[in-house]
Amino acid sequence: MRLPVAEARRLTRLIAKSERGTLTPKELDVYRALAQQAERLNVMRLEALAELVQPLFNPRRQRWARHFAWSEDGMVILGRTAIGRAMVEALHLNRPELLNLRHALRAIGLHPPEPA
Repeated sequence: MRLPVAEARRLTRLIAKSERGTLTPKELDVYRALAQQAERLNVMRLEALAELVQPLFNPRRQRWARHFAWSEDGMVILGRTAIGRAMVEALHLNRPELLNLRHALRAIGLHPPEPA
């Protein structure tokens, strides 16, 4: 499903405003309605527990360790924040293929990666 161009532009502006924390209640309602229309846009995910729209993790502006952690065995990525949980869900970061890759990398000493 694709949003009409005008609505996509409006959603983009609302996303930028939401990241600054300056959405009015009316804008938040519009934001949610457009996000529901957009369903699977990869710029946001619905945070199931808090029912808030979350932007995805931006590695250029955010620190990995603040939003993610490794499970005790170092194989599963855990979302520590709403943004982290949204990213884990959106990109399926713990799908079987990635778990197999992590096991293989651990066998040759390349996993888990060193903290940045």
